[in-house]
Amino acid sequence: MKFLGARVACFVAVSGAVTWTASCSQTSWISVENTPPPSQSGSTGEGAGGGNAGPGEGVGGGIGVLLDGGVVSVPGPATLPGGAEPPAISGGTLLVLADGTTAVAADPDRDVVWIVDLSTQSLVHQVTLQPGDEPGRVAEDAAGRVHVALRRGGALVSIDPKAGSVLARRAVCPAPRGLAYDASADALQVACMDGRLVTLPAAGGAATRTVQVDSDLRDVVIQGGQLYVSRFRAAELLQLAADGTVAQRITLPIAPVVGLPILPPPPPPGGGGGGGIAIDAGAEGPLTAAPAVAYRTVALPGGGLAMLHQRGQQEAVSTQPGGYTSGGACPGVGIVQDAVTIIQPGTAPAISPPLGMTTLAVDLAVSPDGTQIAIAAPGTTNGPNVSTYFVSAVQGSGSCALPSGPSTHGSVIAVAFDPQGNLVSQTRDPAVINFKGLSISLPGSSVSTAGHTVFHTAPGLSSIACASCHPEGGDDGRVWQFDNLGPRRTQNLRGGVMARMPFHWSGDVPDMDALVSVVLVGRMGGEPIDQPSIAALAQWMDAQPALAAPPPVDPASVARGATVFNDPTVGCTACHSGPQLSTHALVDVGTGGTFKVPSLIAVGYRAPYLHDGCATTLLDRFGPTCGGGDSHGQTQQLTAGQLGDLVAYLQTL
Repeated sequence: MKFLGARVACFVAVSGAVTWTASCSQTSWISVENTPPPSQSGSTGEGAGGGNAGPGEGVGGGIGVLLDGGVVSVPGPATLPGGAEPPAISGGTLLVLADGTTAVAADPDRDVVWIVDLSTQSLVHQVTLQPGDEPGRVAEDAAGRVHVALRRGGALVSIDPKAGSVLARRAVCPAPRGLAYDASADALQVACMDGRLVTLPAAGGAATRTVQVDSDLRDVVIQGGQLYVSRFRAAELLQLAADGTVAQRITLPIAPVVGLPILPPPPPPGGGGGGGIAIDAGAEGPLTAAPAVAYRTVALPGGGLAMLHQRGQQEAVSTQPGGYTSGGACPGVGIVQDAVTIIQPGTAPAISPPLGMTTLAVDLAVSPDGTQIAIAAPGTTNGPNVSTYFVSAVQGSGSCALPSGPSTHGSVIAVAFDPQGNLVSQTRDPAVINFKGLSISLPGSSVSTAGHTVFHTAPGLSSIACASCHPEGGDDGRVWQFDNLGPRRTQNLRGGVMARMPFHWSGDVPDMDALVSVVLVGRMGGEPIDQPSIAALAQWMDAQPALAAPPPVDPASVARGATVFNDPTVGCTACHSGPQLSTHALVDVGTGGTFKVPSLIAVGYRAPYLHDGCATTLLDRFGPTCGGGDSHGQTQQLTAGQLGDLVAYLQTL
């Protein structure tokens, strides 16, 4: 029996199908097949088929082992050998080469590149990189060389896939993200998080061009002779002119959240007829969801592009238990939903339905015939981590796009198709390449830690993970409207978050135990986790490094800005001092209340600014409308030149 509903906390997915479970108290029911529901004699949170499973148990029913008292223990060591922590999941690390039989998988957890022969289902080469390189996007040039962007290594590495050897390593920028091969120029285009687009010869050598495009760049796509770059948190697509300037800025539409119909009461326990899953029948008014966090953008075989992105609820978000998990009529969708938008040049992008039964969708691939899309969603605990969809389904006007083909379970972080349309996927732990129903094991040691698991996976039967709002361990750039708090901009976690207790803008969450209780268990609707799991989560979060700042464009301006910042008559250092450039105090600086002093480490990457996001840029922070005036440092007397120097300095922190 299969059912659809609004609250992922009210269903379990088994082998890609939504199946019945009873896990909500006030219920309405949607039946999609006329088959009686199973017995409700099991305890809350049962897996498929009934029985005596408890919350978090059963098929796909959670991320840990249930202990006495309903507390979940998350498996995995606290840290890796040597005290290391794996990086946050970024996705998009797999490429099938032009020969159709070679798969290249960048492994950011182990700092290696795997080269696999799909025809013999065997590992051919292991290319070991420098510790902490965090390899990401992969591209192949016309000569068969493979190039990999090193996300934390700040470089581009070129590899001979036949010999398994490194040909060159070239510094690019502190945080390279997107990578594409431009056949017309025999060049590589590298998009950097700091907004630069760097062009390098494919055969080797120094960069031939560097242009400043816009902040937070993600993917580079060359389609129809045009060069496109995406922006990560803004989920924008920029079409560039030949000189690297922005010729067109393509924004995605705001989507309505399709609500639920008025339904009859639930059937009696154990009775036949009707049946379904519990939903929230008390949702108020129409909801909308705004695009953000574009994890992956790729070219479509027939022209156009496909962007995998999130959408976030624009209206008031409930801070009550389970408040983050309610998201309309699509199963597995909460206040954050995943979607694929098809973009055709010259045409405004159409609204696309959310992807049902996915959490933290980080990669997509399109089949060679352009009819199917594969999605990797490693945060999904109540269904498959890889699902395939018809392109027509993600373009449709329905309320939900559900998988149409074979699904794969496991922590899958990347997907690709071979020329024959066979799906290839990459699993992070264990290190595996999945192909034609077989698993090609790679020799990498385990990289799972309990903290990484808690952060990246939906807890229990929830529809949202910590990483849903804190992608790649940082922030989504959104300003959420909370029902009892007002606007709150998502806070960044990188750069030593445990030194910032108490948590949240208002400082009302004293420590990690309270944060887990209030957010993960309360608002996200997860099961309680035990103390070792909480400690592991804190340790993983605290270990995520701040992003390296780009080099200054004008060192003299930066030096002058440092003088302004440290001038006691200006007052910046009264609050922004110490290792994190913050006293972590609660202060009223004239911005609408008393709020925590944020860290300024890597502040240049974190627009918009202030608790309500009213400052679109750092310079706006010093403007008359939302910066707090002279209650927020004595800055009103600064000249335009001094403010420009101060901003230049802040961007180097």
